[in-house]
Amino acid sequence: MESDKRWGEFITTASAVFEEKGVDNTTINDITSRMGVARSLFYHYFDDKNALVNAVIDERVDDFVAKVSQWMSQEEQIGQRERIVEAVKLVREYLTVEDPFNSTADSNDNGRLLHQFTDQCAARLAKRYSDKWGQEGATKPSVRHPQESFYLVAVGIINLLNNDPSISDDILVDLVADTLHIEGV
Repeated sequence: MESDKRWGEFITTASAVFEEKGVDNTTINDITSRMGVARSLFYHYFDDKNALVNAVIDERVDDFVAKVSQWMSQEEQIGQRERIVEAVKLVREYLTVEDPFNSTADSNDNGRLLHQFTDQCAARLAKRYSDKWGQEGATKPSVRHPQESFYLVAVGIINLLNNDPSISDDILVDLVADTLHIEGV
């Protein structure tokens, strides 16, 4: 559908401009000029710049959660340690290769976006995992509050990787296993 295509163009263009200039320094005119469209078209799709910023973050969260969900559907075929190793690799790859805020993450506005992205990803993934743990026949974690624990792990891993990209996967795997009380990892 044409309107979905145009909406996607706004998201793609805004993402690029946000990465170049930072969110606070980007205007609606910057985005519409780059797209070669009238400013009024912007308001057909979004109430204001914040609505566009939230839409950009939502798209990135959806993409990340889809990748994790794909991994989760295959995870039952491997052992506990391998599952954690693969999860850490997935998060590292997304944050270092596809990080939506990587180029200007040091700026205050993009740091705020990264925080919002991290929070939404962690909340959705924690919910997904706790729902999965609640299914009949699922392996239950040995933690009392699995959704909250997984949220802490997800936020911690993402923030650790953003703070220190050179941290080893072995340390991250150990932290996940320790926090979720996974024995023998």
